Amino acid sequence: MLSEHEQYILEQQESIYKRAVDKWGTISQIEMTLEECIELCLAIQHLKRERIELMPLLEEIADVEIMCGQMRKIFDPELIDRVKVTKLERLVGRLNK
Repeated sequence: MLSEHEQYILEQQESIYKRAVDKWGTISQIEMTLEECIELCLAIQHLKRERIELMPLLEEIADVEIMCGQMRKIFDPELIDRVKVTKLERLVGRLNK
């Protein structure tokens, strides 16, 4: 169960994402997203080779989710949602085969 403070931070995440993009800029945050995605890929590789514990992997997943939240501030979130729905529908089709 999340603490009251943790719940508050999650409730504020959209505002935090916007503040980060405003402070560091679009290009910087796009580059940071790329870096965090690379770090997640490496953590997954290390997990496959049993060279990493679970917590560092979870930290990388959280980092990528945070950066994806910022990407929604930079790019059109409604369009992202439409593309996401299309991809989820495709996934459902594959699951139903």
